[in-house]
Amino acid sequence: MEKNANVAEMDYAEIVESTFQSKGLNFHVKKGEKESVFSLPMHADNAPGLNIRMRVSRKGDSKIWCYLAGGIAASKRAVMLEVVNALNDRYRYICVSVDEDNDICASHDFSLYGDEEAAAEHAMETLFLVTNVMDHCVPTILKTLWMEDEDSDDGDKDGDSEESNIKMNPFD
Repeated sequence: MEKNANVAEMDYAEIVESTFQSKGLNFHVKKGEKESVFSLPMHADNAPGLNIRMRVSRKGDSKIWCYLAGGIAASKRAVMLEVVNALNDRYRYICVSVDEDNDICASHDFSLYGDEEAAAEHAMETLFLVTNVMDHCVPTILKTLWMEDEDSDDGDKDGDSEESNIKMNPFD
């Protein structure tokens, strides 16, 4: 019973912060009363500037998310929803969505549990796995965003048919 009491008292947000520090990761943390939000610039092959956010509650409820593209043109929304659905079918480990601001976001919910060592290892493995999966989504998203509109009569790029302003970090 003593072991279970110690696990219940663990602060998983502190464990994650300590782990990131010991691994030499570049991160910023915003600490709240019940959770901490970590911001991590991650290098990836297809998106060298992924700005990953990880929210970890004191009890271990966690979420990783990242905006993969921001401010897509309204004319691209329907086709991007099809692409997002295809990515969700292909990569069931994360959820890719288009929000009300026409930003494309990827996220993954998970829980940390167990002792400090197991929780720290799980947090690191999940961070790198989710970053890798997000990175694999980027070429499909960018290819679709950069395609010409098929409905364009004269190839004119006025209004919504204009190329999307792709921002990899809508947090700024």
